[in-house]
Amino acid sequence: MSFPNFFDVISRSSDRKNRRSAAKAPTTRKLRLESLESREMLAPITVNSLADPSETGKTTLRGALNSANDGDVIRFDPSIIGGTINLKSQLEIRDSVTIDAWNLHLAQQDMPHSAFKGITLDGKLITYGSNTAIIKVFSCGEVTLRGLTVKNTHPSPNIKNTYDGVGVYADNDALN
Repeated sequence: MSFPNFFDVISRSSDRKNRRSAAKAPTTRKLRLESLESREMLAPITVNSLADPSETGKTTLRGALNSANDGDVIRFDPSIIGGTINLKSQLEIRDSVTIDAWNLHLAQQDMPHSAFKGITLDGKLITYGSNTAIIKVFSCGEVTLRGLTVKNTHPSPNIKNTYDGVGVYADNDALN
């Protein structure tokens, strides 16, 4: 019977350890960060008041338009379905926004489509003159209006080159 030499056993054992540690050597990875474009999802501005120009603690359409930025969506709270905003002066849109009363349709799903009630913008309290409209859209990009009714306009038929009293006036075809 032959016994392995003590030094041979130790030598083989250390060879195995060296092979294992070589196989398990940590790999070096270089991590890098890439910046991506902004992925913000903006919440819509919700109008919950039919007042004009303002109501304490509430968001009016005029207030929403004043705080809106390009790309914002202005929607209406279902609590004001079918309401009328009696405007006291021209609404001015200076940013590329969407005013969407069509979202109220979702709150009225059990009603026939023909019975849909959006929001009415009434211009009877506006003092017209010097090119005043119910809604004036300035050259600002794209503006979308949905689910709104505009009434009590007072166009001036005898004055040329004016938009005084019209419902919606848009500079440079800014309206969709």
